[in-house]
Amino acid sequence: MEVRGVFFDLYGTLLIYDNLEQGWYDWRKAFVDTLTNFGFDCRNINFDTLVEDFFKFPLEIDSNDDYTPYERRLAQFGKQFGYTLDSRLISKITDATVGSWHRHISLDPDVPTVLAEIRRMNKIALVSNFDHPPYVYRILEKYDIIGLFDHITISGEIGVEKPHPAVFAPSLKATGLEPGQVIFVGDSKEDIKGAKNVGMIPVLIDRNGGGVEADVIRIENLSQLPDLISGT
Repeated sequence: MEVRGVFFDLYGTLLIYDNLEQGWYDWRKAFVDTLTNFGFDCRNINFDTLVEDFFKFPLEIDSNDDYTPYERRLAQFGKQFGYTLDSRLISKITDATVGSWHRHISLDPDVPTVLAEIRRMNKIALVSNFDHPPYVYRILEKYDIIGLFDHITISGEIGVEKPHPAVFAPSLKATGLEPGQVIFVGDSKEDIKGAKNVGMIPVLIDRNGGGVEADVIRIENLSQLPDLISGT
């Protein structure tokens, strides 16, 4: 079947991690500093395991609030330590932590040119696992690439993540494409497994070599993608 669409993961694919270890350190520091600045005693929070503890904490769905999954996780995590975090403080912590983490992420310089070239002949969509969707739109606007996508799906908006095949459904519907007509470009095992689960053609961007999966099409940089598409 002819390829008519290319869907992309965002983090690690279109956006590059400059220093992820430092990013998570700064995330932890922003978290604790913000709580401390608002008068909370953070001595009972284990700084070293904060990231792990935060993201493994079970996420409860409450349709009565307008929180993103990330913000809801903050509220629940606070309760674990006896903190009642109001919406203003949750917004402050979100901006501080997500912003500090993103300072160590940059746009792959090939993205604007490659996406502009691909979209001449193909539909383009973004399918990203991220718990705070507003920041995805903010960063796409920051780099002036939001208009290059025919559709954007963010897991935090639909309540399902890759590798579940349902995460691709909104973008497939919006573009009018069948899975077999779409290449999905990602950097993780969730990306590759998800694409395979739904019947897309997975392509692994493996900038440093030794990435996940052995039986998958690989590219070392995004500039190789147009030629790969024209050859399928």
